[in-house]
Amino acid sequence: MSDPVGDVAETRRRPGVSDELTRSLSSIWERHAGGRPNDVSIEISGDVVKFVIRDAVIAVPDENGDGSEPAELLSPDSPGYRHEVITAVGRITRRRVRGFIPKRDPKIEVASDTFILEPVHIAR
Repeated sequence: MSDPVGDVAETRRRPGVSDELTRSLSSIWERHAGGRPNDVSIEISGDVVKFVIRDAVIAVPDENGDGSEPAELLSPDSPGYRHEVITAVGRITRRRVRGFIPKRDPKIEVASDTFILEPVHIAR
């Protein structure tokens, strides 16, 4: 048998990338959202990584404890969260992240973070 012709899937090149991404991104989500997500999945397709969080818990505590001011640093929509997940995806995939697209749907409690990766340069 011969290897299939064309691009080799990211997960075939480095076994465990999907599991490592799931653990890392879930941990970062938990730290910033205030609760562990109930159901998460990672989809890796070419230059795109999509992290989907179902039953997304977003409990943003306030700094003063009186409900007057939300704590920016503990939000999954904060610059701190964005920086942490982009850094984690880059480190785990060993590729530069070119784009980050967060989507939140509070009605159905689903959140997703899509990462666009730098294409792999193949010398010819």
